Amino acid sequence: MMTHGNGNFKTRYAHLQSSQVSDGLPYSRGRQIALSDTDHTCAHHLHFEVRLADPPSQLPQPIDPAPLLPTGNFPDDYAAGLQFEVTVDGHVADLEDSGPNFTFVHQFSAQALASLLDSGQGAHRLELLLVSPKLGVHSLHVWNISEGFTLSVSKSGGGTGTIGSVPNGINCGTGCNSQTATFAGNSSVQLSASAASGSTFAGWGGDCASAGTSTIAQVTLSGNKTCTATFQSPAVAVAVRLNPFGNQTGVGPYNVEVVDRNLNLTSAPKDITVTVLREVISQCSGLLFSSNRTVVVSQGQSSAAFNFNAGHDPACNTVPITTNYTITGAILAPNQSLDLSVVPSQQRSLSVTR
Repeated sequence: MMTHGNGNFKTRYAHLQSSQVSDGLPYSRGRQIALSDTDHTCAHHLHFEVRLADPPSQLPQPIDPAPLLPTGNFPDDYAAGLQFEVTVDGHVADLEDSGPNFTFVHQFSAQALASLLDSGQGAHRLELLLVSPKLGVHSLHVWNISEGFTLSVSKSGGGTGTIGSVPNGINCGTGCNSQTATFAGNSSVQLSASAASGSTFAGWGGDCASAGTSTIAQVTLSGNKTCTATFQSPAVAVAVRLNPFGNQTGVGPYNVEVVDRNLNLTSAPKDITVTVLREVISQCSGLLFSSNRTVVVSQGQSSAAFNFNAGHDPACNTVPITTNYTITGAILAPNQSLDLSVVPSQQRSLSVTR
């Protein structure tokens, strides 16, 4: 005798040649449990009974097994109260009455599914069960699912471009700086980078660094991954210098000027933020202090005035004091560094003594 589901549904096998089961042990569907000789009814053969306790408090009684076979019709009284149950890692996600013709639909949100998964990465168990008041609980299907991982992309550099993925999930357009999407665990995702007009793709970084400067990067999500795509603008043909430069004794004005690669005065294509190192030196005390100052040449302008000259040294205020200015960097908005090597170094330094 074998018990199924909640215990009120049993099957009996008799007159067998041999049995391959033991008392008290569970057995899965499809496993061989006995041998019989079906050719001679007087010899070993299969005696098969289906027994049902209805109500459950009574002893199971033999019933007609034909309706329960694949070619049979499911009796109405057996269908009464049928429910479908969905479990995730053994946790009940849904329990609903069956619809017309025993149909059932359940949809998971990502948050709901994540709340049911047992901790830890890897395979998880999604199971659909049939729950019958008379026949007990029966597993209809089991799916092994993998927990997803996130893939994050971001952009760097002064240029613009787009990043997409196959399968879909990442669609970071020209106005997007970063994006994150979730894909199946251990799945392979192909990223593609496309530079916008006037920009160039310079290469991948992060977990996609092995793709180098190829516009296609393949990444396997064995965990959460992060990739960076760098887009650059064409080289900007402007630089900055000081005017005047060298050694000066006057009170100004002092200017940062925008020049082309032939050192001719030109207009700033966008705002240029210039970093100037300021050093104050006393003839009796030496270097008093140094700090960085910024000067901004606005878009469309060719120069910007500045004056950060120091006063006198309190320890010897009758002797001259010197303020040195050195251009150390310049950024064309929004974040492109200018190449200052085209400007002679002496034109990037100014020393004012007074």
